[in-house]
Amino acid sequence: MALSWTQDRLGPMCRYAEDCALVMQAIAKPDGRDMSVSDVPFNWDAALDVRRLRVGIIQESFDSLTNDDAKANAAGTLDTLRSIGVTSLTAMTIPEFETNLSSLGVESAAYFDHMRRTGRMVGSRGVGRASAWLTPAVEYLQSQRVRMMMMMKLEEATRGLDVYIVASTDHGFTWTSPTRIDSGPGTTFQVMPTATIDPQSSAIVVHYYDNRSGATNGDGNFVLDVFATVSLDGGATFGQDFRISDMSFDPDAGARCRRFCSHAPVRGASWLLGALDRVRAGLQGGPVQLPRHPL
Repeated sequence: MALSWTQDRLGPMCRYAEDCALVMQAIAKPDGRDMSVSDVPFNWDAALDVRRLRVGIIQESFDSLTNDDAKANAAGTLDTLRSIGVTSLTAMTIPEFETNLSSLGVESAAYFDHMRRTGRMVGSRGVGRASAWLTPAVEYLQSQRVRMMMMMKLEEATRGLDVYIVASTDHGFTWTSPTRIDSGPGTTFQVMPTATIDPQSSAIVVHYYDNRSGATNGDGNFVLDVFATVSLDGGATFGQDFRISDMSFDPDAGARCRRFCSHAPVRGASWLLGALDRVRAGLQGGPVQLPRHPL
């Protein structure tokens, strides 16, 4: 089941590409019910000469590999491509954006609105994306403008290519030692962390729900606050964590916990939208000042 009109797509899962092509040929067409489906031809040529393909390569993904097994797999992939006649690879890069577009929840809430209003979402994951109703219309529309800019930049980067390849890492085979970033008492817990990384300065902002206040609701269950901490050295060290919410969040009060803390119904959570800009400004000109309640 799709979760939204424009950010989720259904497709076949088959053993071979040829099988997927047969299924796609049957389903890739308008049915008069989903207006987001475009009437575009689907062409599959099983006899295509792969030497005619215009292949791009994200070279830095290969150059940055450190695991020996990952390097061997990457080299083997390139050797296989050369053996079947793909000898010309065009270097390319994927454009980076610092904006995290979290509009899927809003669109998904609209997608399932009729079910939520009739009580058919009770017990389901996300319960109809209840917190999506807290997203301001202006922020949603602005995010869609940025989304279009991202699409245009990606099209520009891949223009003239049929396919591009990128090296895989070691799939979690090796890990660095864990680093604790909160300073709460040992009896408290932190849940649902989200990290925002600045690709220019390597600054990292991590925010999460925290119950260190010890406050509870009428049923004796913990209420939560949103805390954050900042690293200016790529995650090697983190500064003192601090509370950014100005009111506690009760997960039992109807608005369910979302995957990202920035969706908590607290005024201070909007601080995160400009956090990296403040960090970068601090790096360029003096100490970083991170107010708890900037709004």
